[in-house]
Amino acid sequence: MAKEQRKTVRQTRRTFTKDFKQQAVAMLLDGYWASSVSENLGSGNTNLVYPWKAEQVADGGPLQSRSTASRRDPKHSTRT
Repeated sequence: MAKEQRKTVRQTRRTFTKDFKQQAVAMLLDGYWASSVSENLGSGNTNLVYPWKAEQVADGGPLQSRSTASRRDPKHSTRT
């Protein structure tokens, strides 16, 4: 009785550049749904966008000011 040899195929994890992640998070902050962001950019997984967003906001990157700027303070409104 000969043992069957199994071939183990390792799948490599895809990596995304910092610029790619920033673009995805920017689209998310602009109001796009995560599913449309992942579809448009071809990332393939909707759930990838949320950790990228949390990471960039926690790091205090350029998107942190963008996300807080969208929440306007009514006391400082420029409308008359």
